[in-house]
Amino acid sequence: MLVQSGFDTERPPYAAWGGILAGVAELRRYHEVPDWLPVLAV
Repeated sequence: MLVQSGFDTERPPYAAWGGILAGVAELRRYHEVPDWLPVLAV
């Protein structure tokens, strides 16, 4: 489970949300793609 909390409601952390989504997508690829390597390792 990934949780982000405690942010100012007047200034939502849109950039942080994008990072979490990218991390979840990478984790999914890690589990679904045979012989997976992170982008930086290629």
